[in-house]
This record gives sequence, structure tokens and C-alpha cells, in this order.
Amino acid sequence: MTKSYVLASLKQSYDYVSGEKISKELHISRSAVNKAVKALRRDGYVILSSTRKGYLLTGDFNMLNKGELLALLGSSYSSRITYLDTVDSTNAYIQRNFHNLSNGAIVIANEQTNGKGRLGREFVSHKDKGLYLSMLFGTNLPAENTANITAFTAVSVARAINDALGIIPSIKWVNDLIVNEKKISGILTEMSVEGESKNVRYIIIGIGINCNQEASDFLGDIKDRASSLFIESGKRVNRASLASKIITALDKMAEDFPKNKAEYLSFYRENCITLGREVRVIRASDELIGTAEELDDNFGLVVRLFDGKLINVTSGEVSIRGIDGYL
Repeated sequence: MTKSYVLASLKQSYDYVSGEKISKELHISRSAVNKAVKALRRDGYVILSSTRKGYLLTGDFNMLNKGELLALLGSSYSSRITYLDTVDSTNAYIQRNFHNLSNGAIVIANEQTNGKGRLGREFVSHKDKGLYLSMLFGTNLPAENTANITAFTAVSVARAINDALGIIPSIKWVNDLIVNEKKISGILTEMSVEGESKNVRYIIIGIGINCNQEASDFLGDIKDRASSLFIESGKRVNRASLASKIITALDKMAEDFPKNKAEYLSFYRENCITLGREVRVIRASDELIGTAEELDDNFGLVVRLFDGKLINVTSGEVSIRGIDGYL
């Protein structure tokens, strides 16, 4: 933990900063500062030292850790952020530790060994290349008022990616982000509902983004459907910077939900790649094919089947012909 605070202090200084100043700011000993600097150097950071001037962090390091995040977001986020180098799933981590976490808690991992997607599918989570983030979104709203949270999140993440890279991903109903007809991000929201009251005990918002993967990271038929921000933009992604923008966007969403729905609905409609496309809808044992015509005021997908019948899709799986590979 000390290492994270010292790194944040060094990154926020554009000149040498004395060990004494760092120790006073962080309320730690000079010895602890020195140990933290040595640990950061072992991690790969280049830190110059001068007897008279103190320490200077040099170079531009594209690393993801808590210190990088605190340097961007500020020390007030310290108690909210848990950074893990490896975890089975950031959503599962919050589920296990729910009673020890506060509303707004954020878990970020460098790697997931058992990343989860919708409908129990695996989300491949490459080490050092992706961004895997979950947020504990506590609420006292009745469960029926939370159906839009995935759509709100998709809008928030798309905006954050645009802010970081100048790319506005398309949104595939209801939870995938698409760039150049390929998936670069998925969102998984999970909730716990209390018994008879049916109030939401908590919601966990999970976000996985393919950031710096290369073409060789996508094997088999997935290479035709998945990609990364690096592949599609040609730019290496600073994952800490992107994470900070996503966290800021999620915090705004927490303030907006559910009262500012019109703003999110407008963005979703404008960028929904599903609209106007031939889709296959799978609900329970039914499989229906038609054209996605519009998005209703509750983010439901209105589909006109080939027999002319209109259906409103609020749950289940929707595949797009071409993007999802079905014929």
C-alpha cells in the first residue's frame, strides 16, 4: 500500500521531490519511503535520486496498478479501489467480499483466470493487455427499476473510451461494445435481491475491455468476431488512464441513474449497431429471426419478425447477422 502512495506522489510531481516531503505528506517514515522507491524500481520504474533534491520519476510507463490510478484520480479514491494482479473474476471477488466493501467500491485486475460473460460464457482475460473492472453499485431501488443499468453502463464506457482514444464504439444490444464490426468490450451486471421486499441488495457492474491485444491473441473462430482497441486504432492504450476515465464515468452514472434516462437513451439509440440489422432472438426455447427496428423508451429492442409481427425484447440473447457469424 505504501508503494502505491509513493508512486502517486512521484507521478504528481514534475520535478524532484524530497523524501522528507513525501514522508510528511503520507505520514510515513523516511525509511518507508526509501523501501517503496526500491520496490518501484524492481517493478520497472526509473527513479533518479539526488542527495540534495530527492527523487524524480522519469520516463513514460504504461503500467496498471493502484499507484497509477491514485495519481490520476486522487487520494480520495484510495479506500474505494482494490487492485489485484490476478483474480478469478472481479465480479466474483466482490460477491465474496461484499460485507467488507462499501457502495462504490471498485476492483481492478491485471488478469482474470475465470472471467465471466453473459449466459455463463467465458470472457478471455489476457494478462497485461486488457482492463477488467467491477464496481459495487448499491441501491435501494425496487428490482424492476434496475433493468436499464446495463444500458446506462454501456453508454458510460463508450463515452470513456471516446474520451481516452477519440473512438466512439457502437453498442450491440444490450451489453457489448463494437469497433469496426468486432467486439472489444463486454458488460456483465449481476444483482442480489432481498426476499419479500424484492429490493435490490446490491448490483455488481463488471466490465471487460480488450485494450492492447494483438491479432495473435485471438484464436479460432473468435478472431473473426473479437478485436482490441490497439488493433482497431493502431494506438497503445494506457490502461490506467482509461480505467480512471471509466471510473469517473461510472461515478457520474451513479448520480444520474435512473432520473436522467433521456440523456443515456439518446446516446444509446444514436450508437446502437443492432438497429436496422437482421437479428436472431433466443428466448428460452424460442428462436426468432427478424429486423431490429427501434429501441423503446426502456431500452427494449423492438423487432419485426419475418411474418410481420412486432415483438419487444427485454431479455434473452440477440445475435446480429454478420457480427455474430450466424447465417
